[in-house]
Amino acid sequence: MFSGDSYEGKVDFNTDGITVTPDHGAVTKVDLANMRDAVFARMPENPMGMVPPGVFLTNGSFIAGTVTAFGAPVVKVGASGISVSGSAIAQVLFVPMRRAKLPPPAGGPTGAILPNDDFFTGTVDGMRENRLQINSI
Repeated sequence: MFSGDSYEGKVDFNTDGITVTPDHGAVTKVDLANMRDAVFARMPENPMGMVPPGVFLTNGSFIAGTVTAFGAPVVKVGASGISVSGSAIAQVLFVPMRRAKLPPPAGGPTGAILPNDDFFTGTVDGMRENRLQINSI
């Protein structure tokens, strides 16, 4: 929080912010505009070592959910359409992927990892009809 406050507990996302429910005490509603940073427990490994669709943020966080809109300056994630600034996104997963195949987020060329594991270099321009548009020129 920009105020210096911190909250710990079960986190529920909704369209106007998050709700934090501690083990003991009052439930707290937090407006995302007032949140400086969020730290969540490490995402559990599933038996197959797969990471679900979602977005990895530049601060290391992961938001699981289907990307429903992709375009500058905002990406929408999940059924509730969580808005994420494009500049805060390091990687987007449109399909489940083995954690071992994910490249570490780093500076360098932008583009997409294709189903055959090839990297296609280009600038992501958005989505149309559930297809990612990439400009390779």
